[in-house]
Amino acid sequence: MKMNILLLSALLFMATCALCSVDAAGQVKVITNEDLKKYGAKDREESNDAAAKQETPPQKTEAAPEQPKEPDKQSWCTKATRFKDKVDEATKKVEEAEKQRNAATMPGDVSSYVSAPVSSFEEKLAQARQELDTARQELSDFEQTAYSQGIPPGWLRCQFD
Repeated sequence: MKMNILLLSALLFMATCALCSVDAAGQVKVITNEDLKKYGAKDREESNDAAAKQETPPQKTEAAPEQPKEPDKQSWCTKATRFKDKVDEATKKVEEAEKQRNAATMPGDVSSYVSAPVSSFEEKLAQARQELDTARQELSDFEQTAYSQGIPPGWLRCQFD
């Protein structure tokens, strides 16, 4: 405990000494407003001279790109609806593929038995799931784009003020 107090006091002493400005004679140097004006003016003149010596490249006066017009509520609603419809269609395909696979793998009524190999149904199901994942990712990307552009979430649900 004594060691911690000793270390702490040494650090405080060093910090206090670092804040004091001492000249070569060992006296504390106090910087006044006159010193600031005197030395600060010299620095400003030097920086102004250096800035004047630097040549500034000519700035191009191209026309600014046309600003996009105000976002249209209806267009965001329409786009979001298209993405949601794709997700719904892909979901229906997955459900249908699962039904077909289940019908092929479950023993039951002979009339419902499908003669195609089970692996073809598994491939269709995998493809349908991949389409569903892609559609969901596209919808998510679209929603993220709308969010980054400051589009209210209600516009994507076709809920207008």
